[in-house]
Amino acid sequence: MGSAADLTQAGHPPRQLRSMARMDVQDVPTSARKTGLVIDSQEVLLWTGSRGTIGVLIPLTASEDAEFLPALGKHMRRSEDLSALSGRDDLAKRSYHAPPPIESVVDGDLCERFSLLPQQKKGIIANLLGQSVEEIQRRVLAGFASSF
Repeated sequence: MGSAADLTQAGHPPRQLRSMARMDVQDVPTSARKTGLVIDSQEVLLWTGSRGTIGVLIPLTASEDAEFLPALGKHMRRSEDLSALSGRDDLAKRSYHAPPPIESVVDGDLCERFSLLPQQKKGIIANLLGQSVEEIQRRVLAGFASSF
């Protein structure tokens, strides 16, 4: 049997997991599988939950998407119309169990709600992002559809 010093390296237990991303999915994940959703597509992490939830985690491989989608998500969270669409404040809902609610993850459902906002609010967010409303809607659809 090895000593306690043999079991640790630089003060950490061997094979310690490190949190790289976090998001409250509001369900208990029961299975996960790394797979391509169609032949020759990018691999995604497909997961299911105990309440019937089916979720997909899609890696952002394009640097433009990795900058644009988090910025859109930030502006969508700040939108006062968002709580009317979902019934609750997004961050309050997601941080109920453990803060921080979102870390290094883009909420695709939140970004897709851009098309449901009133035209005036879409215009404000588009100006903040320096793009047209049509370009934002095209990029949101293209960003998530690229894995299918």
